[in-house]
Order: sequence, then C-alpha cells, then structure tokens
Amino acid sequence: MVFAFKEAEWKQERKKLKEEVKTLGKNLEEKEEKIREMKDRLVNEKDDEMEWQLLGTSFLMGRMKEERARRDEAVEKWKQLYLAIKTELDELIQRTHGNGLYWRAEDENMIQELKRELRDKEQNIEALKAQLGSVETEVYRKQRDIDILRQSFRIMSHKKKAPPISSCKGFSKKLLWLS
Repeated sequence: MVFAFKEAEWKQERKKLKEEVKTLGKNLEEKEEKIREMKDRLVNEKDDEMEWQLLGTSFLMGRMKEERARRDEAVEKWKQLYLAIKTELDELIQRTHGNGLYWRAEDENMIQELKRELRDKEQNIEALKAQLGSVETEVYRKQRDIDILRQSFRIMSHKKKAPPISSCKGFSKKLLWLS
C-alpha cells in the first residue's frame, strides 16, 4: 500500500511538472513571438527607433534567458524525480526478488526451529507435571505414614504410662487430688 501511495504521489508530481514545463514552453513561445514582432516593427522604423529596438531586444533577451532557466530547472526537477523513482523501484525489486527467497527460506527455518523448541518444551512440561504429581502423592503417603506412626506412638506411650486400674493403690486419692 505504501508503494502504491508513493507511486500515485510521484505520478501527480510528474503530471504537475509536465504541466509546468508546458506552460513555461508556451510562455517562452509567446515571448519569442513578441520579440519577433518587435524586431519586425523596429526594423521598419528609423534610426531612433533602432536604438529602442536594441534596448527592447536586450530586455526581452534577458527575460527569455530567465524563462529558459526556469524551464531548465523544471526539467532538472523532473529528471531528479525520475531517478528517485527508478532508484526506489530498483531497490524494491532487489529486496523482493533478489533476497526475498533467501529471507523466506531463513524465516521458514526459524519457524520450524521455534516449533521444535515449543514441542520440546511442552514435552518437558508434561514430564515435569507427571514428576510433580508423583512427588505430591509420595509426600501425601509419607505424611499419612508419619501421622499413623505418631498415633501409634501415642497409643504405645499411653499404654506404658497408664498402670492397670486394679494394680493402682491410691488411685482414688489421685483422682480426688486431680479434681
């Protein structure tokens, strides 16, 4: 789109420059025609008028040189525009056709490499999730085993500390004393 926009802009500028060259050419022809008419009139007039003709001619020649300079300047601008367009087009063609295939292949290789990396990382994530799951179940089992062992230890330690009721003398006194 940018290229199409620039191309349209260049065409408009080229059209303007062509119109300017045409108008300058018409102005130059009109001035030259006036000069010819003045020369014709001055040739027919007497010596006094000859001096006037020389002055008028020199003035018109100066104007004609200015017009020619403007026309040459417009032509030079047009040439520069043409060269700029040509250079940009050549660069664009070189980028799209010359190196474009290499870039596409390079991009395609990079895409394939990134896909492989993604696949490897996904597999790695799945393996780590499975490992995490097994570690969590192992931790849960160990905690359960520890809880069972604690309960067993409490039961065992309680049995060792508590003497049988029949063998305790003064058990009633202890109860009274505790309450």
